[in-house]
Amino acid sequence: MVSFDAGTLPLSIAVKKTYAGYGKGYPCSGCDATVLPSQVEYEVETNGPTLRFHIGCHGLWKGERIRRDRRRVTETRSVRYVCARSRRAPVDKRS
Repeated sequence: MVSFDAGTLPLSIAVKKTYAGYGKGYPCSGCDATVLPSQVEYEVETNGPTLRFHIGCHGLWKGERIRRDRRRVTETRSVRYVCARSRRAPVDKRS
């Protein structure tokens, strides 16, 4: 998958709407192969460019977005936990 491997697909882009239908001959945003009229095409409206995918490529892109969002949330929670622990009052060990 050319675009997936190159890292050129936007992963943190806001998705407005997603449509499914038959291909219109546009290249897939994931693998750069043409989405044929006999194949299912997902068209994703974003704040940026409109993305078009084969059904399998859309699944990979969506899964990667979910995986990265979960990792980001986990990292944010870890940072908050460390910051909360560092705000504790210092303990006087002399007594």
